[in-house]
Order: sequence, then C-alpha cells, then structure tokens
Amino acid sequence: MASYWRSPPWSICSDFGYSFYLELVSSLDFYLKSAPKAPTKPLTPPECRLPEGVKGSPPSWRSSQNKKDLIEALSDPNSPLRKLTIKEIHASSTKYSCYPYKNFYGNVKRIEKKLGFELPQKENENRRKKKGEEKSSKQASKSNKEQRKWDKSKEKIMLYGLLDDDDHLLSNMSAEDIYNSYSGFRHWSLKQFKGYLKSLAKRVKEDQIQYAFEEEAFAYEQKHFPQIELGNRSYPKWGYHPANYLLKDDVESGLAYQIKPSVLRMKREEYQDFPGIVFLGHVHQEKRSQREAGYWLQKRNKDAERKRENEGEALKNKWQQKYGKRSKI
Repeated sequence: MASYWRSPPWSICSDFGYSFYLELVSSLDFYLKSAPKAPTKPLTPPECRLPEGVKGSPPSWRSSQNKKDLIEALSDPNSPLRKLTIKEIHASSTKYSCYPYKNFYGNVKRIEKKLGFELPQKENENRRKKKGEEKSSKQASKSNKEQRKWDKSKEKIMLYGLLDDDDHLLSNMSAEDIYNSYSGFRHWSLKQFKGYLKSLAKRVKEDQIQYAFEEEAFAYEQKHFPQIELGNRSYPKWGYHPANYLLKDDVESGLAYQIKPSVLRMKREEYQDFPGIVFLGHVHQEKRSQREAGYWLQKRNKDAERKRENEGEALKNKWQQKYGKRSKI
C-alpha cells in the first residue's frame, strides 16, 4: 500500500500538492505501523500431539493420526499395549493424554469391539464388572414374584370365584392361611397378596350389588316389555338368533366359501327363517368381518380371556375339593 502511495498521480504534481502528498504518506505509514493487530489463533495441525501440562485443543480423534497409530498397535497381538489397561495406555504417551480420559475410554472401547478383544482391567474394574454381571444374573433369575402380573393372572380369577361363592370357605381363614393354601399365590409377597385380597374382596361386593340390580332390572323389563321374536319385517332378529352363531362357524371353517349362499341357506333350517336376500347380506358381512384384522385381534383376545377364565375356574374347583367342598362341575 505504501508503494502505491509513493507514486503520486500527475494531477497533484505541483510544489504545494507534492509536499502535501508527502505529509499524507508519512502519516499513513505511521498509522499502519502503530495500529494494534487483532490476535490470531494459531492453527492446530492435524498431527498435533500436545505434551502434558500444555493447554490447547487436541486434534479431532475421528481423523487423527493418534487413532490410526493406536489401532495399528492394538491390531498386533504382540504389541506391548495389549498388556496395559486403558488408563495405563492413556498415561503412556502425550498423544493419548491430551484427550480427556472419559472420552479416550469410550474411544478405546469402540476399538476393542471393532477388533474383537478386550484389554486387561484393574482389580476394581474387574470387581465392578463382576458385580454388574451378578446383578444382571440376579435380575434374570428372579422368581416370578415381580414378573407375574396380578391383574391378568389365573390366580386372581381363582380367588375372585372363591370370594364370589355364596358359602365360600375363605370367610373362616386369615389372609396368611389363604396365602399358604395355594403355591401359586407365592408368586407375590405376603404383603402384596394381602393388598390384592382386600381390594378384590371389595370389588366382589360391589359387583354382587351391581349384578343383583341388573338382574332385577332385566326381569322387570322382560315382564313389562317382552321381546317380540319377529322383527318389524316379518322375520326374526339376527343378533341373538342361532343362525348368527352357525354362520360364524361356517365362514370360519370355509364352508361358506365353497358353496353359494343360496345353497348354504338350504343346508340348515335356522338359515331358512330369513329371506334369501337378507341371508345373502349377512353372509357377505360375516366374510368381510372375519377377513379384516380387527376380527382376528378381537378373537385372539377373547380366546385368551376364555382360556384364562377356564384355568382360574379349574384352580378354584381343585382348591374347593382339597378343602372339603365339592366341585360345581
């Protein structure tokens, strides 16, 4: 810049103009030399290896030569680094100690996983690892006390049936006696079982009151508003008719797909209670409902619920036989 200003343009080459020009150039040179310069951060080369005690940011581990050197050293089975712990490797060289130990530990663990081996560990690390394995094994080998869920268990159904029985034997037994009367109750602790028993007994009483009210209301409705067997169109209602349940079985077994609806209608007397066009609509509706996913999900849930109820009822009968009451079956 100074060299440019020292060659003045021809327009100011007069005596006055030239002397003014020299003063201007000298003042600009003084300003440029004395002006403070902005501090610049020195660039860290990609292979920077900071010694201990020197402040600065280490190179990125992902693309650094330090990582490549460590991988190359650990890939050799005879490398002395394989006999050191991660903490000792970190302290062995400044090219590793310039990284925080926490980050370096995670990086070396990823290298171990990639190469398929493990470095030796200190006694406390081994103890910590062993303790973690024991804890996980205890959790894995825990009894079903915590794993079994009370809400959907067959033991709950069994206990509900015993409490709902009019002349049940549980009224003369304590909670601890009931708990010890069946081994399945030991999936839960005695304290948990007492809470479940108390809440279930309360629910049974509430359900009994509700069922009595509903039976009374139903009997009143049937007496004063009897249901007409035939609908408004001179044929029975489909919902509770035996043909409804028979058609479900025929569609599920595949019979309804093998023959026409008109032929299927003539095979059962229950189907003939409905006109042909009405029966045809019910056949298509049942086929569509069983093809869709919602039907199978609901069927699966109903089957599981029915199986659980049957298991609970069987346990109840077995318990009653053991403690002196005849089964209802």
